[in-house]
Order: sequence, then structure tokens, then C-alpha cells
Amino acid sequence: MLKKKIIKFGKSFKEKPQVTEGWINGGFFIAEYNFFNLIKGDSTILEKEPLEKATSRKQLFAFKHFGFWKCMDTSRDKEVLETIYRKNKFNWKK
Repeated sequence: MLKKKIIKFGKSFKEKPQVTEGWINGGFFIAEYNFFNLIKGDSTILEKEPLEKATSRKQLFAFKHFGFWKCMDTSRDKEVLETIYRKNKFNWKK
């Protein structure tokens, strides 16, 4: 089952293109130590050069998560998730 959820990227990677359907980067990464050599300093944007280079070298893979996911980037996102939890409208807890 896990093997079906792991996909290898083709020739390109673009961070969160504006699309109405499909998969997005949820922002969780596991990297081999050598990947960090692609990060030149604090001004390096991870989703640009490092991930694009890893893709062109056929070194980028993704895990397709089919369960519940919601970002929590802002205090508004946090409030929404807390409301879902308080109302027992969550499906991530058994």
C-alpha cells in the first residue's frame, strides 16, 4: 500500500501553482544530508532552486496523503481547526 502512495517527480517541480484541482506540497520534508548542500544560505528559497534541482536530478519523491489535511499558517487557520476539534467534526482521531 505504501508503495502506491510514493511517487517520483518527473522533470519539473513548481511550488503551489494556482490550480483548482490536484495535489499540493504540504510542506513536510525528509531529506538526505547531501540535499542541504543545495541550500546556499538564509536567502535560499527552499521551494525554488533546491527542490527544482533535486527534481531535475530525479531525487525528489512525494508521499500522497489521502487523509485529513488542513494548513495552519495563520491564527485564523488555528481558530478553524480548533472549532472543528471542539465540534467533534474531525476525522483524524479514532
